Amino acid sequence: ADMIGGFDENKDFLFNSAETNEIYNRAFINLENYGFFISLREGTHRTSPTSVRDFSVRISNNLLVYHFFIEYSAPKDKKFYLSISDPSYFCVINYNEDHPVTFAGPLAMQHDYIIEENKNYPVYFDPSAPATDNTSYDEWRPGLKTIYPREIHLVY
Repeated sequence: ADMIGGFDENKDFLFNSAETNEIYNRAFINLENYGFFISLREGTHRTSPTSVRDFSVRISNNLLVYHFFIEYSAPKDKKFYLSISDPSYFCVINYNEDHPVTFAGPLAMQHDYIIEENKNYPVYFDPSAPATDNTSYDEWRPGLKTIYPREIHLVY
């Protein structure tokens, strides 16, 4: 609601190019400091994108929806996991259950997926760290909190 009210200057529930640029430059690009809230996992190895392209934004059912493209090389074993989460829980992130992601290039082929909470590869974070600390940990240590990401498990 804050984003819609703050950036939809003409209150038409559409973002024109100037409003989209404002959202990108004043809100969205800051997510770069947090890996865009995205984690890509192959086996036990997690990475986050360092950049995105082709950003757009829209309003759907009073929700703010971001759309963007991430470069990602196809894993050799033809399966990987994607999760989107904000460990601060400031933002609620929902997946479109019917079409959570779309593919272009070599990954545009037929694929199957399931969305499930991953209890085997939790993410640990420090809730008392400053807001500028975007560190997530693969191993628990005292003071860290645990989240179990809802992952999209893709097989193609």
